[in-house]
Amino acid sequence: MSQFKTIVTLVAWFNFSLAIAALIKFLPLIYLLLRSALGLPPDLFFEVADAGDSDHYSDYGWSLDLISDTPLIMLVWVLVLWALRKTCGHTMIFPWRSE
Repeated sequence: MSQFKTIVTLVAWFNFSLAIAALIKFLPLIYLLLRSALGLPPDLFFEVADAGDSDHYSDYGWSLDLISDTPLIMLVWVLVLWALRKTCGHTMIFPWRSE
């Protein structure tokens, strides 16, 4: 395998890892959504962390920060896919399927 192909494959794997990390970061939000839908009380962690604050929004305020960088992550992912397409001639969404 040439050095160029090795570098392109590594970049494709890093880009794939970025996509997986972007999906994994939504797991806590899904957990909170399920707890709210089922009407379960908030976690002990949230109660202890915000013991003096009675504002329920502050318990889940971190979720907005979690979502706010998603467009930037998607932009980087798409730009790297585009650069890989221009560099090697095919889109490498799944690196293990590379030619």
